[in-house]
Amino acid sequence: MLGFWVIASLTGIGFSLAAYVREQQNRWEEYNRYQIALTSYSEEEVNRFLTDFPDSKYREMLDLRKKQIHNILQEWKRLQHSDRVQDFLDFAHRFPQSPLAFECDLRIDSLEWLNALAEGSLDGYICYLSKHPNGKYVKQALAEKQKIERTTLNDSELQQVSQIMTQ
Repeated sequence: MLGFWVIASLTGIGFSLAAYVREQQNRWEEYNRYQIALTSYSEEEVNRFLTDFPDSKYREMLDLRKKQIHNILQEWKRLQHSDRVQDFLDFAHRFPQSPLAFECDLRIDSLEWLNALAEGSLDGYICYLSKHPNGKYVKQALAEKQKIERTTLNDSELQQVSQIMTQ
C-alpha cells in the first residue's frame, strides 16, 4: 500500500512540475512575442499578439503602440508627396528604426539629385556625390561633373588665357 502512495505522490509531483514548466513556457512565449510586437512597425504584428494573447497584461501598452504605428503611417502618407529634403530628414530622425527610414533615404537621394540637376553646377554635383557616395544617381552625377570639368578652365589655363588677352 505504501508503494501505491509513493507512486501517486510522484505522479502528482510530475504533473505539477509539467504544468509549471508549461506555464513558464507560455509566459516566456508571451513576453518574447510582446517584445517583437512592441518594437514592430506593423499593426498586423500587434494585432496577431492581441489575438493570440487576448488577456495579456501587455494589452494596454500594445494598444498604445498600435496607435503610434497608425499615426506614423498617417504622417508618412502625408509626407510622401513632399518635395522638401528636410521633411524626410526630420521623419528619419524621429523614427530611425522604422522601415520607412530607408524609404526616406531613397527619397532624399532623389530630391538632392534633382536639386543638383537644377543647379547644373560643378559644386552641385560634388555636393550630391559627397552626400550620396552610393546613391542611385552616382554614375550620372560623375558624368555631369566630368563634363563640366572638361569644359572648365583650371587656374593655369586661366593664366594662359589672361596672358594672351593682355598681349
